[in-house]
Amino acid sequence: MNRSRLGMTAAQSWVLGLTSVASLMVAVDALIVSTALSTIRVHLHASVEDLEWTVNAYVLSLAVPRSSRATPTASAAPTAG
Repeated sequence: MNRSRLGMTAAQSWVLGLTSVASLMVAVDALIVSTALSTIRVHLHASVEDLEWTVNAYVLSLAVPRSSRATPTASAAPTAG
């Protein structure tokens, strides 16, 4: 195993880099959504409850596809019989 001067393999360095970029993208995305909330409220005459639904729907639309890939599927489980 070839380790860099930081004590990580090349694969570990790639994983760290990709995870860091993904975290930055999530932070920028959250900033964009929070900035847009005031415009949504004004132009659509939305209440606080409507804004909560907007944020929840947005977060769920990001979370559900990722969590479904991370969990094993029923077809991957061994069958008894």
